[in-house]
Amino acid sequence: MFAALLSSFDISIPVTPTILMSLFLLVAAIWGVFSMIVRYHWREYGTSALESAKISVIYFTGSGILLFGAAIFLALYSLNAA
Repeated sequence: MFAALLSSFDISIPVTPTILMSLFLLVAAIWGVFSMIVRYHWREYGTSALESAKISVIYFTGSGILLFGAAIFLALYSLNAA
């Protein structure tokens, strides 16, 4: 029902690869600042060096997978839009 209501308005929002790339770079920059803050927190207030290292590996592995996936989808979208 909601989809039918939205389709009746016929609104088109163009999303260019440049807009998506800018948004991706903004998110990556925010992620970088957040990661530096979190690493400082883990280093200063972590319970042990081993635990901090384990948390860092998990965090950066998950973050890397998400950022890599977003970059792949951005590249595929850019190729499709060209």
